[in-house]
Amino acid sequence: MPSSISLLFWFFVARYEKTEKALYFFLWTLLSILYWFRTSPDIRYGNGFFWVWLGTAFLFFASDGAHFKITDFWKSHKIRIAFFYFWGVGILGGIGFNIISPVRDLISIGIMPSLPSEEYIVDTVPPFSVWIPLNGNAGNSPLPSTPYTPTNLEMREPGNLGKGFRERQH
Repeated sequence: MPSSISLLFWFFVARYEKTEKALYFFLWTLLSILYWFRTSPDIRYGNGFFWVWLGTAFLFFASDGAHFKITDFWKSHKIRIAFFYFWGVGILGGIGFNIISPVRDLISIGIMPSLPSEEYIVDTVPPFSVWIPLNGNAGNSPLPSTPYTPTNLEMREPGNLGKGFRERQH
């Protein structure tokens, strides 16, 4: 969604902005997306790049002249008190939530146990094993793991799990 909206906004930026700055931001954010896609094309690790691409397009729609200054708000005693009040409540609330939460521990670093999984031997030369979680979610399963039974899988370099896997060559 943000990438399709970004294309529309970047079209208007290219049409109405005549600065090198627009080209720099466009290329910088687009190359970030391409770098993410080349190194780790999993949306969990790169969805922020699409939002940055959209946000940088919005930069060029903001007016040049500031209509207000943040220092004018900071001069107000009531606004400063409200800021520090909500800031303190947020910090204490976060700490309090972590203290009473049975899932989090502020003192020690825990180890997440793996989910129940079963070992599956892949029939290749040489054979190797993968772990298949019983609930279908790989989570923190032992490696290598897969959420489904591999039917057409082989090691890229036989005997070396570190080189990864590919579809079996016929």
